[in-house]
Amino acid sequence: MVRLAVGMCIVSALWGCSPGAGLPGSRPTAKTWPKTMTERCQRLEPLIERASRDRKVDRGLIAGIIRVESSFRPWVVSHAGAIGLMQVMPRNGKNLKCGPLDDPESNIACGITVLEGFLKAYKDDLTYALSAYNAGWRMPNKAKKAGTLPANFSYVEKVMSARAHYLRHGCEL
Repeated sequence: MVRLAVGMCIVSALWGCSPGAGLPGSRPTAKTWPKTMTERCQRLEPLIERASRDRKVDRGLIAGIIRVESSFRPWVVSHAGAIGLMQVMPRNGKNLKCGPLDDPESNIACGITVLEGFLKAYKDDLTYALSAYNAGWRMPNKAKKAGTLPANFSYVEKVMSARAHYLRHGCEL
């Protein structure tokens, strides 16, 4: 991404210019981002495509997780404290040595790292990996041991539905 410093603002071909954009301690906000989910998705699409290509992770899966977790709003913080597009817990980000979780590119990269860990642990079983991404280890481990679907299977269905929609229609609703 090409960035040019202009006064106290970073001008970026992707993010535009807003007070504090790209500066340490600044966060994307509802005031500096488009109002519709379609426009937010379109703004993030280059990051999703690059992360998919670089990390060899399905772009639809990345977009599906982002849509379900944050509706493409990088400033979102959950009641549990998860941050950003892929709703990464700060402790996980710190343990994985991720970049700033309020930065969209770092958040996507960190979310993919978390997902890859679950996929590896569950031998690429997407149902249990997505369940763990959403709820941690306990719920999918309990379900796997019992030979059942995890209690949060509706989350898995939402992500897979959002993935399919993205792959068919891109960012259009």
